[in-house]
Parts: sequence; structure tokens; C-alpha cells
Amino acid sequence: MPILINPKYLLIGLDIVIFAIIGYIIGYFFNKELVGLMIGTILGTIIMWIHLFYIIHKISKRYKF
Repeated sequence: MPILINPKYLLIGLDIVIFAIIGYIIGYFFNKELVGLMIGTILGTIIMWIHLFYIIHKISKRYKF
């Protein structure tokens, strides 16, 4: 049986980009664009890994790997 992956799972990598943009915008208001970008990127990476583990758990539970 083929594993059909929902297309929204393919957008996991965008978490980093979205958080980096949000961090840049917040940092822009405090004149610390680079710091905001770095913090946003780190938070985006953490959120991406949490999201990834959640999806792996969900898929493995569904297909019983």
C-alpha cells in the first residue's frame, strides 16, 4: 500500500523562513534586525523539529511502522 502524504507536510521547511521574517520585522522596530533574524531562525528551527516529530509520530501511528 503506497503512503500518501498530505501536501501540507511538504511545507515544514517554511517554518524557519516564516519565523526568520517575523524576527526580522520585530528586530526592525528595535533597530536590531540581525538579532531578530537570528532569534527568529532559531525559534523557527525548534518549531520545525517539533512539527516534524509530531508528523512522524502521526504517520507512524497511522501506518504502524
